[in-house]
Amino acid sequence: MTLDPPPDRKARPWYLAAALVVLLLSAVLGASFVGWAYWRQQPDYANTYLTNRGAQLDVALPDTTRMTLDSSTRAEVLLYGSRRVVRLSTGQVVFEVPQDGRPFEVQAGPWRIETAGARFAVRHTPRVDKDTRGQVAVEEGRVQVRMGGATVDLGAGEQVAGDATGRLGAVSRVAPDAIASWRSGRVSFDATPLVEVLAEFERYGSTGLVPADPQVGALPVTGIFDPRRPEDLRRRLPELLPVRLQARGQFTEVVDAR
Repeated sequence: MTLDPPPDRKARPWYLAAALVVLLLSAVLGASFVGWAYWRQQPDYANTYLTNRGAQLDVALPDTTRMTLDSSTRAEVLLYGSRRVVRLSTGQVVFEVPQDGRPFEVQAGPWRIETAGARFAVRHTPRVDKDTRGQVAVEEGRVQVRMGGATVDLGAGEQVAGDATGRLGAVSRVAPDAIASWRSGRVSFDATPLVEVLAEFERYGSTGLVPADPQVGALPVTGIFDPRRPEDLRRRLPELLPVRLQARGQFTEVVDAR
């Protein structure tokens, strides 16, 4: 018995095999690039810092930046290989930023504050501020502030605030001891509506005070207070305004005394 020889199979062209190899290599390299790009977008350090009402917190970051957080503050820190970012959701922070070749940016609502190295304070309390959407003040160094398409540069002893429309106001001078005075237990008000004064105190603790009507809430308050001592506010309000305090269950109404 004789066996028929197997059918003659033509060899596949070499270029088809080469194309397959190139295709596989492209897929591997593409996946590697996507993975590398994703890795590059991840921070080297990430953490979120929170303070409760009435508490303050000092933080030292891995890049040796120091942050002092005021009461009722939330700040997310992201340190990348080429930049440093802090997202301030609400509250007040003093930053002491060293120069290390990477830009340092604070993102606070519509605010963007950038520096190569400086000591400065940022306030972003949208639930409290009605006429000013935040404030930036510089103790040392220089920072650049952007909001609403406008940009200003601030040096030591300068500050800027934003209005309710999201625009930057004029740059003004500020005394060193007036920058972030909450660090020493002081808050200052200059013809500030009573309702906003009470909201600021509530960031530190309960006052138990409620304006009896919008007219009382609009009365202007001027003075320097310790926000951790609401009893002083209670004592001084009738001296500063034409009001009296009247107990109403768990709360005390601030009533027009005229």
